This record gives sequence, C-alpha cells and structure tokens, in this order.
Amino acid sequence: MKVKICFLLSLVMLISGIFFGCQKGSNSESQAPDSSSFEVEESKTAKVIVISGQSNASGFTYVSSLRSTVPDGAFKKYSDGFENVKIYYNVDTIEPNGYTWPTIGCNTSEGEFENVKLGQGHTKERFGPEIGIAEYLSQEHPNETYYIIKCSWGSASLFNDFASPSMQNYATSVYYDKFISVVQAGLDKLKEITDKPIELRAFCWAQGEKDSAAKSNAMNYGPNLVQFVGDFRKAFEEYNGGKEIAFIDAELGLNEKWTCGDIVNQHKAWFAMQGENNYTIATSDLTYHNEPAEKPDVYHFDSLSMIELGRRFGAILSVIL
Repeated sequence: MKVKICFLLSLVMLISGIFFGCQKGSNSESQAPDSSSFEVEESKTAKVIVISGQSNASGFTYVSSLRSTVPDGAFKKYSDGFENVKIYYNVDTIEPNGYTWPTIGCNTSEGEFENVKLGQGHTKERFGPEIGIAEYLSQEHPNETYYIIKCSWGSASLFNDFASPSMQNYATSVYYDKFISVVQAGLDKLKEITDKPIELRAFCWAQGEKDSAAKSNAMNYGPNLVQFVGDFRKAFEEYNGGKEIAFIDAELGLNEKWTCGDIVNQHKAWFAMQGENNYTIATSDLTYHNEPAEKPDVYHFDSLSMIELGRRFGAILSVIL
C-alpha cells in the first residue's frame, strides 16, 4: 500500500513539477508525451469522474486572472474546450434549509453534458480543477472520452454540510442528498447519449478548509471521511464496474487561514492508507495570495495553481482509469 501511494505521489509531483515550473518560469505551454501511438481504440465503457467539495472544487479562480497569466494559445485552448472530456455540473446552487454565498453562483450545465472549458466554476467568470483534469487526460489519452459530473458548494463542511447517512454527528444533510441526486441525474443523462456501459471510476475531492476552523472538527475529519466515502461508494455500487470507486483527495494548501489545516491533512493522509483505492495529492507548493492583482483572494487558488491542481488529479486518474 505505502509503495503504491508513494509511487503515484512521486509521479504526480515529478510530472506536475515540470509543468508548473515551466508555466511560472517561462510562461510557455506544457507538452505531454504523445500517447496516440499506444492508444489503439476507445474504451468499451463510458468512464465517469465525480468532482465535489467546497469552493476550490466549485472553482472560484477568475478566468480574467488566467488570461493575463498564460500564453494566448493556452488560453484559447482552455476557452475553446476539450471535445473528449465532457462535464455535467451543478455548482453553488441555493438549497432549502442551507446557507448560500452572498453572491450566488447557481452555475449549472442545465442538465446537459458539455465540453469542459472555462466558465464552469462558481460563475461563468470562474473555473475549477476540471480544466487541468481535462487538459491532462486529453494529452495522455487523446482517443478516449471521459465524463465529469461536478457538484459542490463553497464553504461546505464535511462534518455538517456533507453529513452522510452513516455519520453520527448530524442528520443527513440537504447538501449530501442534493449531491447524490445530481450525480445520479448526470448518470441518467449519460445513459441517453451513449450506448456504452457506464462506470463511475473515480471521485475527486477538494474540501476540508471549513473543517480546519476548529480543532474538534479537524480531529474528526478522518472518521467522518470513512463514513462519507463509504456511503458514496455504496450509493453508486452498481456503476463501479466490479471495482471499488477510487477516491482522490487534495490536501489543504499552506494557508494561515486554515487554522487546523495540518490536522486535517494528517487525517487525509491516514485515510489514503486505509485502502488501495484511496489517494492524496500534495498542494503545499500551490499559491493563494496573488490574484486578482487589485484585491488578492487569499481563500482560493491562483489561476496557475488551479490548473495545476487539476493536472495533479489528472495524473492519478490517467494511471488508474
């Protein structure tokens, strides 16, 4: 188990370090090896990836910040989108008996799958990790088609807002119920557009900032994660293709705002060791504090860091899908 996780984390950091360093240093586009020579034909299944969590999963990073950071060619690629990576999304919607952001996102794909592109974050002016995921998978597996279902809420906690049926602290949350219903709706829509067997292969999770605000909640993060992920896997067991759904968890980055972030990260690392299909990715080198230039947002990843977060998810997805 330790060997498996260490190898994948090393692979992610090696590949990501090359990409991220080049972007920040030379402002040039990343080039992945051409995999078309060994990718003979499309998969016989429709592979599904779920994204959820709080605001960095939703995507609060500004498209305008990315526009001034990457070359024109890269920005055009992200704006035009990726034809072989589709997304069905429901982000920061208003829920009965739930809180909402002062500026409501309510950004959805209106019940359809569309090509992954910029503008599928909290609002049409923002983006999330789906861009980096799509870029990485498109480079590594250009002949494959992937389907992403994203449902998330900014500032949502695991201990309360994502409370699932097996968790003892709270009754099942309206957000958990909505999350499950959106994933099921995405799977039902996929049945309308493909004849292939559908397999939900992986769950990408970017969350924990809210739980890091108090030590009592941070100390329960691991046990709560066991119940939450177990309930998710059980809910979609019929779509797992005979394999346990992989869970890929992004650590909290280095940010003084996450008071007990080190405790949450310890619990994330612990959970990754509890099963062969649990993974974590490091984010300690990613930045929060630079964008937008006129008023930096210290809670959400800068544009290059958000792209890189997605690519790190993509590096593991590329190996396990």
